Amino acid sequence: PPAKTRDGHEVQFGTNHFGHSVLFKLLLPTMLRTTELPGADVRLVFLASSLYSQAPRGGILFENVHCIQENLGTWTRYAQSKLANILYAAEVARRYPKITAVSLHPGIVGTGLVNDLGLFSKALVYIGAGFRPKSPEDGARNGLWAATTALKNIRSGAYYEPVGKEAKLNSTARDEDLAKKLWDWTEEQLKAIDI
Repeated sequence: PPAKTRDGHEVQFGTNHFGHSVLFKLLLPTMLRTTELPGADVRLVFLASSLYSQAPRGGILFENVHCIQENLGTWTRYAQSKLANILYAAEVARRYPKITAVSLHPGIVGTGLVNDLGLFSKALVYIGAGFRPKSPEDGARNGLWAATTALKNIRSGAYYEPVGKEAKLNSTARDEDLAKKLWDWTEEQLKAIDI
């Protein structure tokens, strides 16, 4: 349901993007030190979703991400947050070339998120999954692949579908100006909470 985080962000955006950016920012000094070690392989894997393509026109509504955005609907808010994961991963890859940063879609997984949906939404998910959503174990495979495959098999800044298949993104998800705007917005938000 529409809500805000304690920091005042729309709950899905706050959880799926801002929360992740806080963790990244806190880990960044250690990650950068680690990149200087012999044979270093530092990776950052953002769990996105193919539903990113259902984000609102323009991608991210920065002007009202501090509102609950009830008019967007649950799936559109979710899509906006997952688009942010893709854009942020690509921007991390551009800004920190020694860190391998990727985003990925785990597949449609039968978790509590799906099981707790209303009948109509659940039906849409099941149809999208060919009536066979993945188990949580199978849903973890793409993330595990991204975290453990040989560096020669993965391209920093890319987006992967299960398992290990680099996928073409739509123009919004490839928009470097939007990624930079998200980065700058996120940095402002991090400064506001002294991170």
